Amino acid sequence: MGPLVPCTGYVDASGKFVDACTYADLFILIQNIINFAVYLAVPLGTIAIVAAGIMYVMSAGNESKRTTAKNILSTAAIGLLLTLAAFLIIQTIVNTLGNPGVIQL
Repeated sequence: MGPLVPCTGYVDASGKFVDACTYADLFILIQNIINFAVYLAVPLGTIAIVAAGIMYVMSAGNESKRTTAKNILSTAAIGLLLTLAAFLIIQTIVNTLGNPGVIQL
């Protein structure tokens, strides 16, 4: 994974700062942010699901612990599904708008 901001400026021979950012760099930035969020959410969601499973197994018939484990499991699963759905939606939008053949600026 590269830098978060994909473009950098530079100083030319006359000492003037030249901004090297383009329209495509905006979409690369958005993609980097979304990828970071997904890379963070998937392991955390998996850990929460595993912890809920362990809590459920260790509840030993205690109904309140079992209910807590079920709530954690459902919340983690819904959060993981929402994260992946948001990734898919934003990925589609970025690929559509970032494609030079689709939008002419």
